[in-house]
Amino acid sequence: MIMIRKNMILGFAAILLAATSVTYAAIDSKPITQVDQVKGKEIVIEGKGNKRTIKVTANDVVKIEGLENTVTIEGSFAKLEIEGASNSVNLDDVKKVSVEGMGNKVNANHVDIVHVEGTQNHVHYKSSKNKTGKADTKIEGIDNMVMKIK
Repeated sequence: MIMIRKNMILGFAAILLAATSVTYAAIDSKPITQVDQVKGKEIVIEGKGNKRTIKVTANDVVKIEGLENTVTIEGSFAKLEIEGASNSVNLDDVKKVSVEGMGNKVNANHVDIVHVEGTQNHVHYKSSKNKTGKADTKIEGIDNMVMKIK
C-alpha cells in the first residue's frame, strides 16, 4: 500500500514537472510591444428616476443602469451602454451604443455602431461616419428599432 502511494506521488510529480517544462518551452521570446492608449473615464448612472446632464470627452464610456432615467450627454465620446428599462438618453456624438433591456430610447446626432437586445428599444440617429452614412447595426429581440432620421 505504501509502495503504491509512493509511486502515485512520484508519477504526479513527474506529470507536474513535464507540464512545467512544456509551459516554459511555449513562451514566446519576441519582445512585447507597448501600445499607448489614452483611457477615458467611466461614468455610471444607476438607479431609478435620475435626471442628469453630463459632459464627456473622446474616450469616455457612459453606463446607465436602472429604470426611468433621463440623461442628456453633451460632447463626443466612445461608448454608451444602457441596461434596464424605460431609460431616455439624448446625446451629441458617440462611436458605439449598446442597449439591453426594455423600452429604452436613445436619440443621437451621430453614431457609428448600434447593438440592441431586448424588447421595444429604439435608437434614432441623424448621421454616421460610416461610408454608407448609416450606423452598423445588430438587433436581437422583439420590436426593437434603429432608425436614421432627418
